[in-house]
Amino acid sequence: MTITVNGQEYPVTPENVSLSSQDIFGDPLAPQPPGYVVEGDTITWHFTDLEPDAEDNIYLNALEPQRYERLVEARRKVEQAGSSAPVKEAAAYLELGRAARGAVLIIKDVSRNGGGKALGEEASRAYERTLELDPEQRSVYSEYARWLLSTGGWRELEFEGKCPPRVCELVARGLEKFPQDAELQELDTLFKDTVRMRQTENAYATEGALATEGTLATSTQGALETRAYVQAGQDFYLCPLGLVQLPADVLAGYLARVSTGAQPLITVGRPGADGVPEMIAEGFEVTQPLTAQIDDQEVAWTERRLVVRSVSLVEAARRGLQARLSKAQTALAALVERKQGKRIEIKGGGHANRTAGT
Repeated sequence: MTITVNGQEYPVTPENVSLSSQDIFGDPLAPQPPGYVVEGDTITWHFTDLEPDAEDNIYLNALEPQRYERLVEARRKVEQAGSSAPVKEAAAYLELGRAARGAVLIIKDVSRNGGGKALGEEASRAYERTLELDPEQRSVYSEYARWLLSTGGWRELEFEGKCPPRVCELVARGLEKFPQDAELQELDTLFKDTVRMRQTENAYATEGALATEGTLATSTQGALETRAYVQAGQDFYLCPLGLVQLPADVLAGYLARVSTGAQPLITVGRPGADGVPEMIAEGFEVTQPLTAQIDDQEVAWTERRLVVRSVSLVEAARRGLQARLSKAQTALAALVERKQGKRIEIKGGGHANRTAGT
């Protein structure tokens, strides 16, 4: 069986057509309508409706021909580079890693959807082999780390508060060779801050409070490349944006419209202990056009951003500020308290009074 997409024809395989039952959101991925039989590379339907309509149309979730062709070509180059110099062979493996990554994220999930797990593992092996052959490939350390995060590592980091050993070891290897690399430093900082903040959240959770400010500042899910991959796969994402993804000046611009009254606020409430509704937050939504380069292709989309002000977080900040002000006032009062002078000797034979306090 062959498929023609945009005038390009190529054979159907489990790698370029999804034969699994559903995607991670529960939507059907397998060929439609149901009732088909798969034998090798042939899919057969049996119709009894003598007057078929649109519901009888056949649908397949297929990989774009150029992505599949790039994957096949990358594998061929790896085979040919087996007897080449390590640097050339490393370049071939890097191309394979990127090609497999570009294929798996479009119609498959690395753990559930048909063929996706094998492609994901192939991408990881190719990245690892690249660094084995040429450990001086500086940018591959962070690229490979972000790939591992996007294929499940972030779940362990965000939800369990643990740095995935495979990812952390990779970043550590990169920093050992390139200690000044900005991307590796950023990843290392995000890992450490997220783990620390998750530990803080767990401690506060027993008292009914969450340290959400730390989450907003350290989320690894919010990286532009990760969001672009999800968008390229026509999936959805929901994640906090840290100061790297949402700079302070951009956020200030959003809030300026609230101060002038140009941006109305939406109230978020819930029933209180006495059944009377209480406000727990207020905020608004903005949209932001975005573009990113994924595998030499530009991905463009419009992102919905929710700007939320938590009532409990504001109250906690107010109490903290009040405590710091009280401490400062006490220290100032002690500073200006009059104390007994002390006589000291000045070189040159003179004397002077030094008064403790200012």
